[in-house]
Amino acid sequence: MTWTDLEQRLQELNQAIEEHFARITLVTASVQANGLTLSLDFSGVYYVGKDALEQPIDECWDVHAQDVQEHQLALGSDLLIPQVQRDHPRLRGHLSAVAGLYYAAPPTRPNELVSELFRVHDPAEYGPFGMYGPYGNVEVGYGELASGPQALMDAYLEVLEKQGMRPNILSGTPASTSNEVQLLNLSGEQEWAMSCFVLARSFTANRVR
Repeated sequence: MTWTDLEQRLQELNQAIEEHFARITLVTASVQANGLTLSLDFSGVYYVGKDALEQPIDECWDVHAQDVQEHQLALGSDLLIPQVQRDHPRLRGHLSAVAGLYYAAPPTRPNELVSELFRVHDPAEYGPFGMYGPYGNVEVGYGELASGPQALMDAYLEVLEKQGMRPNILSGTPASTSNEVQLLNLSGEQEWAMSCFVLARSFTANRVR
């Protein structure tokens, strides 16, 4: 079976899940030789037909993630409807061009530099401040301040320009392509911080009960 089979089943159960007549639970996760397998339990009831006949739900689906790049799982938790996404803040660090931000002069206001960088940093989009920099002793007057997604480095560059640091960005190549890394969003968050997700190259699904 393919991921499409699971998507079709989720579409049938969508209303029941949203109205809390049905639930999806992440039961187990196991490492396989070529990836990660998640076991999802479907339970509850849903209603079909014009007479709204009640149908019980008692199913188990295995979802296999191929070539896992990153994950965070909350076993035993109830999930929102699982979605494979190709545009999400958690993905962008893997898909964006990686740029290095360099400077050739010390800051005119060194005590304010970190707070100014912090103000332009969006943690919902890029994660915790500091994971891409800044690092090093800026008062030396030259070097690399940070490295990370191009858009974030562009925001940092404006701060450095106002500090008189003569900044320059050297862009790299994309870390991947949109066809190579996908996000299985199991908890619904649309920000960088997530409680339950898997980043992998592909996903397949198989109904086992």
